[in-house]
Amino acid sequence: MLRALNDDCLHIIYVFLRPQGALRPLSLTCRWLREHTKAVLFERSYAIAAKLKDTDGLPPPALWPYIRYIVLLGPFDMPIEVPTFSEGFIHGQRIARTCSEMPQLHGIVVESKEDGDQTHWPFSHISTPTEPNYQCTEPGIPWDVITIFLTTPQVREFHVRGPLLLMGDVPPWYRDFNPSPLTSFQITLGQRDRYPWGVHYEQKALSTILKALSTSLQTLSLPSESLPLKSMTRWRWPRLQHLCICGHARSIAQTHIPLFRVLSHMPSLVILSLLLAPSTDDDLQPVIPAKFNVDTLPWPQLRSLTTYCPSPMDQILDHLPPALEHLSLRSWPRSYQYDVNTGSGQILRPWAFITPLVSDVLRALHRIGDRRPALKRLEVAYSHTEEKEQELELVRYISAAFPDLQALYLHRASTSLPPMNAIAKAVSCLQHLRLLRIYLDIHEYGERRGRRAPISRRSSSKTIDRHVAEAVAAVADNPGPSLQYLHLLPAPSLDTRWRVYRLERDQAGVVHAYLEDDAPDFLGYSVVGDD
Repeated sequence: MLRALNDDCLHIIYVFLRPQGALRPLSLTCRWLREHTKAVLFERSYAIAAKLKDTDGLPPPALWPYIRYIVLLGPFDMPIEVPTFSEGFIHGQRIARTCSEMPQLHGIVVESKEDGDQTHWPFSHISTPTEPNYQCTEPGIPWDVITIFLTTPQVREFHVRGPLLLMGDVPPWYRDFNPSPLTSFQITLGQRDRYPWGVHYEQKALSTILKALSTSLQTLSLPSESLPLKSMTRWRWPRLQHLCICGHARSIAQTHIPLFRVLSHMPSLVILSLLLAPSTDDDLQPVIPAKFNVDTLPWPQLRSLTTYCPSPMDQILDHLPPALEHLSLRSWPRSYQYDVNTGSGQILRPWAFITPLVSDVLRALHRIGDRRPALKRLEVAYSHTEEKEQELELVRYISAAFPDLQALYLHRASTSLPPMNAIAKAVSCLQHLRLLRIYLDIHEYGERRGRRAPISRRSSSKTIDRHVAEAVAAVADNPGPSLQYLHLLPAPSLDTRWRVYRLERDQAGVVHAYLEDDAPDFLGYSVVGDD
């Protein structure tokens, strides 16, 4: 049966099966499938960062022609007798030669944390380092290894999950640093990750790298703490399409450099994400301050904008381009992520939970004006401590101002249940709405107004299920003509997932809601890491 399909159809099937863990069992059924699935099965392969000089830490050489992405797991270990990594632990020529022998190598991913994900390793013979003469170091990569990775001719993507530089490895600054023309460079720090050990060195390293890559990059993601903002204002970014800045808002506020001085040099932006967490309200500086005389935004192709709710002095919402399809006015971390981490004793980085009031969000949406884009997806996060009519006014305005919406996300932090019947009626007039996602924020009531209940005082499962059933019934009784899915998050906890309901109409036109228990997490239904 499979032999009757062409290669394009088979590739689509293999790619779909791999995230669900079904491709490997299929490949073991016969030799033909084994050979035919290699390109997808081993496209993303894994290795031990500490064993790059050893053959047992790498995939077998016979698989190297199929590898497009190599994922290096765990920290780079350092010999006790050697003071710094760059003095001999890793053989640079060995790494360079190994990379050069992977002709399809397109991207390098470094999971530099000590707890690298080992749950989906395709090679059972790869194990974590156990030799007694090695000690585990802090996360990070030696500068010599970074230069080898970035100068590998065929590499076009580089992604680090964790700090960039290895602790204690202060790099020399080569003037002749000539990396390959990368199209994607990303550094991702989690919500609970510490700051880079030396922000100054991280900034210098990034300044050296980005100066050489600014004209070729199409995707750039950086933590705000190590952002070389002053240097970035001097460069042009003609091809950059996707920019994400994530982290502590104060890191940018303390530079006194408006982000717009950098963003104005990025004319090809399609996706702009500013995920900045404040410690105080003063940390959230305007993206485009009033001192800039802006008639139109310099990103005519911008389709997705994610930012915090702008202040009245910010012009970023005043001149949105007609091409914009997705607008997200949200806090970071999300309110339920903040509750989950602080309630379970896990410490977030030093920022506070600040979410704008409903009136602030409504005022910001009004600033878009009459020349508003035809949004297809809108996400708003707000803290509801006012009368319920304020929340209803926001939802009604959204329904009237953005009639082309296909997805609406309401992330509410509240001390009361949402008026689901009124909300369902308000959004039922949206003719194209297919997805409605609402964070219900159910907790014990009777608390002092405006104060959030701790995790230990959340409502019982029966109470939660009753409130969820009422919310589902309210939407099913007032469905829009195109509504197909309803996502509800009752209350935050470490094991909570979005409850996914599929709405179907019978022959009589009655809407029935069916809970999809098998909705996979990789589609974004898990609360953990929901960013």
